[in-house]
Amino acid sequence: MKTLLIDNYDSFTYNLFQLLAEANGEEPTVVRNDGGAWAEIAEGEFDNIVVSPDSRWVAYTSDESGSAEIYITSFPEGKGKWKVSAGSGAFPAWSGNGKEIFYENIGQDFYVCPITVKGSEIEAGTPQRLFNMQTPGIGMGFDAAADGKRLLVNRAQEEAQAPLQLMTNWPAELK
Repeated sequence: MKTLLIDNYDSFTYNLFQLLAEANGEEPTVVRNDGGAWAEIAEGEFDNIVVSPDSRWVAYTSDESGSAEIYITSFPEGKGKWKVSAGSGAFPAWSGNGKEIFYENIGQDFYVCPITVKGSEIEAGTPQRLFNMQTPGIGMGFDAAADGKRLLVNRAQEEAQAPLQLMTNWPAELK
């Protein structure tokens, strides 16, 4: 899996580098956020980069707190940093409207967190647990539908014989 890692001159860039290299089986390509036309470099060449639907924000995983957590920073400037997850989190996926981030925690619980953009700031709401499902151990095991109402989850191999489970109307389950 080819990953583009944007270096925002933070100390966690090479922590992420090591984690991504280990998880993906190959080293990510690192480009500095002010290094010119890196967006053109990314066009069609990489499997993994998580940018908001409006291209103003990047959601990423960092272990700078001591455990993997989801953060958001501005894109491409890398200004500001807002924590999204609570407890642990990895593999962020934006909803199509950019108002939510879905993620998986270390216990394979899936969460959704509301996101509000206020000018050049982000306000992350309280993450809500959706469900628990075993996923393959490497890489992104799910993605959000463009409307944010469904998640497609790749189940772990030992459960591959089970039928596909599509969770619809999950917001009603939260009430």
